[in-house]
Amino acid sequence: MATETNQGTSFCPPSDAPIVVALSNCTAWTEGQTLLLEALLVGANPPAITMVTWTMGGATARGTPSSSGSRYVLSVPGLTREDEGVYQLTLTNQIGDGTPLAFNIVVNCKLIIQKASESPS
Repeated sequence: MATETNQGTSFCPPSDAPIVVALSNCTAWTEGQTLLLEALLVGANPPAITMVTWTMGGATARGTPSSSGSRYVLSVPGLTREDEGVYQLTLTNQIGDGTPLAFNIVVNCKLIIQKASESPS
């Protein structure tokens, strides 16, 4: 949102908490894979983000968070069944916390197929 002044255009500070949308739509993963959760900050005048919080089950999420521009990513390598659950991304600006974005992740067991040993003749 811009306003005209005698000295040109000035930009109003953001008036809302951050809004994010999910870019990841896969909810089922397999043990051993690397989980990638991606989200995008939206809006015509995205607010400056002061804090990024990834949680899982109410605690800090395992993995490596990163960001580039308005894109936020959490990478969790070597998934195990303990990594299954609801992950939340919360972005904070000077107005406050945005609504947490939730990802419900299911981790399936890795299928291992073994050949039956041949019986002796």
